[in-house]
This record gives sequence, C-alpha cells and structure tokens, in this order.
Amino acid sequence: MNGRALSSIFNDFVQEAEGSFPALRGRFLIVDVPRNTVYGVHRLEDGKTGVERTGLPAYLGANSTMARLRRADTASTVAFQDPRGLNIIFFNEKMAPELADSVSEAAEERLVRMMRHELGHLGIPGGYYDAEETPQQVLGECIADAYALLRHYQLHGTEKLPADKYVSAFARASSLVMYGDTSHYTLPVLEAINNCRNAIDYAAQDEERMADLAFNLAFRHVPSMGLLAGLKETFMPVRGLWGHDKTAAVKKLAEITLDAKASPEVFQAGAAWLRPFAAGTLSFKGEIPEFAKAERAELAQELERRRHHFDRLRKTDAPRARPAEWRKLGLMG
Repeated sequence: MNGRALSSIFNDFVQEAEGSFPALRGRFLIVDVPRNTVYGVHRLEDGKTGVERTGLPAYLGANSTMARLRRADTASTVAFQDPRGLNIIFFNEKMAPELADSVSEAAEERLVRMMRHELGHLGIPGGYYDAEETPQQVLGECIADAYALLRHYQLHGTEKLPADKYVSAFARASSLVMYGDTSHYTLPVLEAINNCRNAIDYAAQDEERMADLAFNLAFRHVPSMGLLAGLKETFMPVRGLWGHDKTAAVKKLAEITLDAKASPEVFQAGAAWLRPFAAGTLSFKGEIPEFAKAERAELAQELERRRHHFDRLRKTDAPRARPAEWRKLGLMG
C-alpha cells in the first residue's frame, strides 16, 4: 500500500497545530527547507504577526535560522518563534523524492512525533527558549518530549514504547552517557511518563489538558543543572572509550552504573542504556561490543536487582524541593 505524500502530512499538521493551540491560529507555518516549500501560508492572518503574507519570501530569505539550516546538511528540524508572533517549524529532514511522495505509515508516525516535539516548544508556555546551555533550554526540551510522548500514547495506545530519539529513554540516555549532551537529557521525564502511562485517562484529555499535563510532568521531573553537570562528569570515562573501544566502554558503563555508591540518578541514566543492550535489542554501526550471552544475562540480572534496591529507597524518600534555579524562572512560588 502506498503511503501519503509529505505535503498532505504537513497540511494536516498545520490544522492539528492550530486546533491544539488556538493561540497559534493565523500565525503558524511549516517550512520544508530541503524542498523549499512553505505550508500554512493561506492560513496566516495579516496583522497578527508583523509579517505580512506578501512579505513572507523576503522574511524567510533573511531569516538566520533558515540560512543556518541551508548551510548545515546535518542540522535537525527546529522550532522558531519570532518576537512579533510568527511561529515556524523548520523541517530539515533529507528524503529521496520517491519517499517524500509516499511516506510509509511507520515513517509518518515517527515524523509526526518529531513535529509534535517541535509543536510543544511553540505551543506550551515554558517550551520555547532562545539561549542554549541554560535551565530554560532543559525545561523546554523536557516539555517538548513530554508532549510528544503523551500525544503518541493518546493517539496510538500505550502498549508499545516508541524508539525514536525524541521520545526514547534509551536515546536521551545515550546522548548524555556516550556524547555528553546534557541539554536534551529528558530521561527522568520520559521514564516518569512511561511509568504512569496506563493510569492516564487519555479520552478525557482535551488539547488544553494534554498540554497542561505535559508541562506539569516535565516541571516535576526536570533535572537540575547541577545534576546534569555531575552526570556528565561521572560518565566521562565512558565517553573516552566509546569512540575507539566499544566493548571497554560498555564494561565501564556497567561498572559505573552498578557501583554500590552510585546515586539513583546515575543508575537511571546508565540502566536506560544498558537494559536494551543486555536484552540484545541494540544494533551498532561498525565495531560491536563483544559480550557473551551469559554476560548479557548476568548484566540484566544485576540491573534488575539494583532497580529493586532503588525502588525500595524511593518509597521511603521524602519529597524534595525544587531547585532554586526553577523558581528564578518565575514559574513557581
């Protein structure tokens, strides 16, 4: 069966975005950068954004985000919010013409999840940020991931956990553990949602409630900047090995994760990567870590044992106050 054209998917998504977030009506666009096509132009309302429809080509031609994406082949899709009120998703995924004309159902599901991540940045207060390596960025990424994952469960059910980088606990853990990316470490939020996903009455959640739920779960579980810096330092030995000796890197990761002195946060990050590895569900390009089947089984048992240990501790822990840095954002008293 042939899939849908990319253009149809984008046109439908413009309507979804405006329906989910009425504040975006008349001020939302999707720009397909590789194919130089803009969606939602006919829905723009002059006077709402400070960018008239007739001036849109000149505006996009001078837009610095647009220029950056055109220069960088590997740059990913990004949300952009103009101070004058125009909201744009710059889509920058490379696709062969035949794939763009017929997007498979599975590919469309992944693509729309990615778009909902960007929509979370634009539509939910606190989701958008304009400075990197800041508490605002970490919170914004947590909100966007939370929204994309919750909407996925609302529309597709909770039986299967999606695996793409925007809503995958493994992918977000891998970015930090193996590459030192703290700005997109949304793992605590994603795992909190996965743990309660079957307790949510999705049918009762309208668009506004779903956005509120995403914000509240993100805000409750967002990691502090201090924690992120500590995790980055803790896993530094793993990153030092990963590029040239993957077997040694995985063994070092297991050693750090299962250390009796490891904090719950260190265990959470390391275990999110190690569990699928122990289960044999990961695929690697190039060098493959050499672990015997018995070693993987033993690793899985140790991870489960430590999980039970931290679960018991968590039941007796008192609720912790939010870090002062979030109070400074004006989002809580």
